[in-house]
Amino acid sequence: MIQRLEVVGLNYQFDYGLKFNPDLNIFTGSNGCGKTTLLKLMWYLISGNLHRIITEIPFEFVLIETDQFSFSMASSNDHKNRGDTLHLVWKFGTGEEKSAQIRRSRFLRNQTVLSLNARIASVSQNSLFFPTFRRIEGGYSHFSRFVERLLVLSQLSVEG
Repeated sequence: MIQRLEVVGLNYQFDYGLKFNPDLNIFTGSNGCGKTTLLKLMWYLISGNLHRIITEIPFEFVLIETDQFSFSMASSNDHKNRGDTLHLVWKFGTGEEKSAQIRRSRFLRNQTVLSLNARIASVSQNSLFFPTFRRIEGGYSHFSRFVERLLVLSQLSVEG
């Protein structure tokens, strides 16, 4: 179970410090405040998909604490590395805390990251990130509006 999540610089603009209840947690907020990105980030962290965070989610710092493990990742802020180095810290159960510094450019193929992904996946309970609510609410409808406009334009050009 996720107990705590902290993220700084989510999408270059949001900072969140969240403590989770053992039964029910509800995210609310206006459009564009990072709810879906936050859910995606949590899923990547608990499912052993750390590499997807690097390629999909802008952040400066993230920390997750669960009943099975804790993990944090921070982007370097020094001018020399220009944010290219990531500092990882993790601990499983009552084991020893470990850390590593990894360049973003080598993150996807790094053996430490691959091992962490496998270990996180093995200790986490099965999880599923399935954001179908977007279809129910009518989110991401730009494509369907675009298709509707094309149909209207094609009808006008045939009739006109």
